Amino acid sequence: MHKIFYPKYSLKIKAASLGCLLFSIAGISILIKEPNPDTKLLLACLFFPLIGLIIPLSVYRRIEFGESICLVRWIFPNKIILYSEIKDIGLNTITTKAGNISINEIKNSSELLDLLDECLSSGEIKTDQIEGRLVGVEILSYEAGVISFPIYLAIHIPLIFLGWVPNMDGKLFGGAIFIGIYLITFQIMKRRQKSHGQSEETLDSK
Repeated sequence: MHKIFYPKYSLKIKAASLGCLLFSIAGISILIKEPNPDTKLLLACLFFPLIGLIIPLSVYRRIEFGESICLVRWIFPNKIILYSEIKDIGLNTITTKAGNISINEIKNSSELLDLLDECLSSGEIKTDQIEGRLVGVEILSYEAGVISFPIYLAIHIPLIFLGWVPNMDGKLFGGAIFIGIYLITFQIMKRRQKSHGQSEETLDSK
C-alpha cells in the first residue's frame, strides 16, 4: 500500500499556531527590553513559546502509507510508526506504542480512518492487535462532559452569589470544580457501562 494523506486542519489550530508565533516574538522583544521582568511577565513570555513548540509536534504536513507509516512534520523530524505498533483507532485519537496521534482537529479525518480500514482489510494492521476500546472511551468522555457542564453551573453559580468562593482566582476555582465533577461523572458512567455489559453477558450465557 502506497498512499499519501494530506490533513486539513481546523481554523482553531491555524489561529493558535499564528497566535503563539506572534506572542513568542513579542515575548522575546519584551525580555530583551526588560532584563529583570517580574515573575508573571516572565512566565507569560515563556508560556507561549513553549506552546508554539508543542503545536508543531501534533501538526503534520502529510502522512505517508508505505512499508510503514511516516508522519511528515513541518518543523520537527519525521516520525516513523510501524503498522504493528498501532494499538487502537478512535474517532479523535490513534494510539500506538510510539505515542498517540491526535486527529481531533483534522477536518478530513474520515479519509485517514478509511485508509486505516484499508490497512486492516489488507492485513498490514492485524485485527487482533487492535484493542477496540478507544471509541467507547471517547464517546463516554464526551457524554460525561455534556452531563457535567449543567451540574457545574448549578453548583458554581450559587457559590458565587453566596460569596463562598475561596480567596483565589475565580477561573482556577471554577476549573477545579468542573474537573472534579467531570471525573466523578466519568467514573460513574464507566462503572454503569461495565455493569450493564456484565449483565448482558450473563443473560447471553443463560
